[in-house]
Amino acid sequence: MSIDFILTIANTISPDYLVVELTGVAKLGNILKNLQRIEYEKIRLLSPLCILDIESMRSYGNEFPDIFRDQICSAGQVILSKTENMSERERGELISEVQSISPDAVITDRHYMEYPDKWWNDILCTYLDGSSKIPENLNKSTIALDTFSLSDVTVGGIGSFMCFMENIIRGEYGDIIRSKGSIPLKNGSIIFDVAGGKYSFLLTDTFEDAKVIFIGNRIRRQKIRKILFNNSEKIKILPFSGYRRESSVL
Repeated sequence: MSIDFILTIANTISPDYLVVELTGVAKLGNILKNLQRIEYEKIRLLSPLCILDIESMRSYGNEFPDIFRDQICSAGQVILSKTENMSERERGELISEVQSISPDAVITDRHYMEYPDKWWNDILCTYLDGSSKIPENLNKSTIALDTFSLSDVTVGGIGSFMCFMENIIRGEYGDIIRSKGSIPLKNGSIIFDVAGGKYSFLLTDTFEDAKVIFIGNRIRRQKIRKILFNNSEKIKILPFSGYRRESSVL
């Protein structure tokens, strides 16, 4: 698995969750070790799942015993699939087989539709080390946010771009809580992401669509246009008074 591929997705798309599905002949333990090298505050590994097809698990275990054992022992939870038509005795035999490989394995032997929402939440909120992700205590009141997007944007160079990012963080263009997009350069593009008072960017040698989006309150649209359009000298900057940066809650 390419670590660069994971980082590219994280920096360009920035998904809340990224599901990595291994081939049947990959060692889960080795994959986890590689992915742990890129863990930081924005990329955390969740407890992995091992889904065993009961119709082929025995033949697979006989043909690839090392890989079979590694996937079971490295998983935070082992899910037995296609068990809905099995008896309790048959389920018990399968569970015993898995426990003979990993005695402490957490095993799910029912159809997923039989499990409550908490089961799904635990999958999405349990980290690799067993700790739990604590949901933020969000304000229940609805917060109206402005959205502002532009196309065919450009900057004078990497120096101008860095100044633009720093000024976003400082509140020069309004109370922007999220922004992302791509901006072309002479030899490629800048793909950037702004969130949580920080920004990240990736320089590529390909030319991406020149589009950006800003989300927040009191966005200073005209001032942003002046930075991101070639004909910025033709844009009139309207007066803006009484601006005061305030903290926002998502």
